[in-house]
Amino acid sequence: MRTGVENINRNASWMYPGRTREGISFRNIITTLLDYGKVVLLVLDLILLTLSLCLSGLIVKGIEWSFSETFISGIIFFNLLWVFLSYLKGIYKNLLLVDSIELFTCLGKLFAGYFICSWFFILVLLDGFNHVILFLFFVGFFYALFGTLLVINRVVLLNVRKKYKDKVRRKKNIFIIGDSSSCELLESYIQENQCDLRLKGYFNDQSQVAGNDQNLSKYVSLNFYKKSEQYAENALEDLVLPVIKDQEENGVIYGAECSVFNQPESGIPTKPIKNMQNVASLQERPIRGDVLECVRYFGEMEIDEVYCSLQSLDEEKVRYLIREADKHMIRIKFLPDFYQIFRRRSSIHYLGSVPVISIREEPLTIDSNVIIKRLFDFSFSLIVIVFVLSWLSLIIGLLIKIESPGPVFFKQNRSGINNKPFKVYKFRSMRKVKGISEDSQAVKNDVRLTRVGSFLRKTSIDELPQFFNVLLGNMSVVGPRPHMLSHTDKFSKEIDTYMVRHFAKQGITGWAQVNGFRGETRTKEAIEQRVQHDIWYIENWSLILDLKIVFLTIKNVFIGEENAY
Repeated sequence: MRTGVENINRNASWMYPGRTREGISFRNIITTLLDYGKVVLLVLDLILLTLSLCLSGLIVKGIEWSFSETFISGIIFFNLLWVFLSYLKGIYKNLLLVDSIELFTCLGKLFAGYFICSWFFILVLLDGFNHVILFLFFVGFFYALFGTLLVINRVVLLNVRKKYKDKVRRKKNIFIIGDSSSCELLESYIQENQCDLRLKGYFNDQSQVAGNDQNLSKYVSLNFYKKSEQYAENALEDLVLPVIKDQEENGVIYGAECSVFNQPESGIPTKPIKNMQNVASLQERPIRGDVLECVRYFGEMEIDEVYCSLQSLDEEKVRYLIREADKHMIRIKFLPDFYQIFRRRSSIHYLGSVPVISIREEPLTIDSNVIIKRLFDFSFSLIVIVFVLSWLSLIIGLLIKIESPGPVFFKQNRSGINNKPFKVYKFRSMRKVKGISEDSQAVKNDVRLTRVGSFLRKTSIDELPQFFNVLLGNMSVVGPRPHMLSHTDKFSKEIDTYMVRHFAKQGITGWAQVNGFRGETRTKEAIEQRVQHDIWYIENWSLILDLKIVFLTIKNVFIGEENAY
């Protein structure tokens, strides 16, 4: 089958004028700072934190106390705590793209968490004060000053970003070639300004048929004609282009076809473009054309990358585009169009020379990550068992026995990793009620709940014996919660992805639980949300994420949860 590759104007390949390197400039310096924006902003925050502590100490206690060993160790602790919490919260990510409201919301949440976590060390500093009032003044002044400086720092950041983001940020000029859902998604992503790409042309063999007008022409960027400022000036006055539609709306021309490459079709009137606003509007629009016409612009426009759809191009066209892109030092990338099948992020790895597509990343399939998680589970569970359960079990066991007859611990088969059943241990929080099965989910105001049990479930203390499960290796500290066997059987028939949550070891707490999806699941949507959060955890596991979930779980124990019953 003939593809028409041999008919393309190959002379365009020899018109490439070459590129010049930019020297060191203010733009380059700012760009470099923005590249390291996370580190720069973190350092500024730490400087403001240290300055706030020092000023508070100087004003309240004087210079001698401010250089004491206790105060200096406090400064170190406060800085390390800010680094740790800010990393968990991720407030330094996507500084150029994050919305201003989201930026201040995340900062406010971080500051509130920092306020809570730093208090236990602040109480250590109380020994250095003669009066509680003086201590409270120091604490209030420090937090007020640090909070104010943080807000000022972010306001300055937003103003600098607004002024320099589009001017300084180096956007890559690209062409999209082909007709597929991946191409359309990439175009939408660029239009939403969510990446450092600038679309200069979209080429596919269906581009000439649009709307009701079969003669819809291609948009042309006037960058092609700007050989020099003088020539550009003349072009704005004298360039004659065919008008796409025989009408204008509010004086704006919608599109035009370049007469250099294509002669005006008969019956289509032409007129000179005199309006600078119309020309500027036209210049911002991407070129539209057939697939192989893109090479005409390789030599004249500054194109950095070309994105091609593998679905809509045959092998001969792909080889030709690769050859032409290589000649002009343009990076060519390909869009495998399996979004319609998977509709999710996927990864490609190689078995020898065979490419294999994985529809999800699972960090816990890597041996080193499995070892890290197991070490964390073993150490954490051992600490809880030795320092908490060793004495708390006696107290809780006594209270359970006093209120209702029966065993202290409740054992039940649950679905574990790879859907293998295991016995899970809990403090008994319910009494047996005739006519109600043990497999029935706990509901609000459940008649089976004892008074002690209600407290245990509200504070999640009833789950503490599961640390023995963690120590034995059939559970993890963090992971998808284990469900009863009957519920697993039921939900697996209702939700296609339900069994995916069994790819990881079940946990005492999990990402779904700290996001409010715990307890009774009254609707299908509720269990779907829980499953989605569990799968997200499996695909995004990290030790930092586990620590974050443990921290949020402890926080929820003290503030309470609506669904904890």
